[in-house]
Amino acid sequence: MARHVLLSHSQLSEGLILSPERYDPRRQVSFANHRSRNQVHVSDVATLKSSTVNRQTKAEKDIMYVVLDACDAKEGFLIARKRPILQSQIGSSKKILKPGDVIISRLRPYLRQVAYIDEQFFEQFGSEEVEVVGSTEFFVLRAEQGSDIAYLVPFLLSKAVQVALGASQEGGHHPRFNKETLLGLPLPDKIRNQEAAISKDIHDAIRHYRESDMLMSSALLETEAMFC
Repeated sequence: MARHVLLSHSQLSEGLILSPERYDPRRQVSFANHRSRNQVHVSDVATLKSSTVNRQTKAEKDIMYVVLDACDAKEGFLIARKRPILQSQIGSSKKILKPGDVIISRLRPYLRQVAYIDEQFFEQFGSEEVEVVGSTEFFVLRAEQGSDIAYLVPFLLSKAVQVALGASQEGGHHPRFNKETLLGLPLPDKIRNQEAAISKDIHDAIRHYRESDMLMSSALLETEAMFC
């Protein structure tokens, strides 16, 4: 049976939005046994960054670019195997990404396109000076200098948050959730109290993934050489 929610004029979102998805109760994230007098939200620990670059952007020096698409982020990892390209090859505008960022695609959240931007990803390009950029479909979360927000990765992939993001999608052809939904997600006290330990687990997991990826790439190169 469909659930109906009655709202007064004053309860409508800014802009008097009438889209029923905007008022879906599943958008509200709640956690069992969670009580906090001073509720902390994602917006309190990170800010959204939207600096972009495209083929026309003036650069102070020659830089190569590694371009990430939404499918290159999966389950917390950057899984891309790409080579740097020239700025003239970038195409449409891309968001600039930095080590320590957490990215999440605003399109089709059920694909779980979330990733931590790790320093090791940059290191694989050796002495090449590269800039890593990503699709404008990514929301880019960046912490204040010195802070570590790697713990946001499993938080964003958790069932409660995924349900909320899924219910928050708006639009017809390619539904997306908005930045207000992301920044307004509440962080449980238990996660805040364990953020350092959780972040360490994420860093360890990514380090192991990079090591495994290098071994696989090496095995592939050695095998291909045997055909020569």
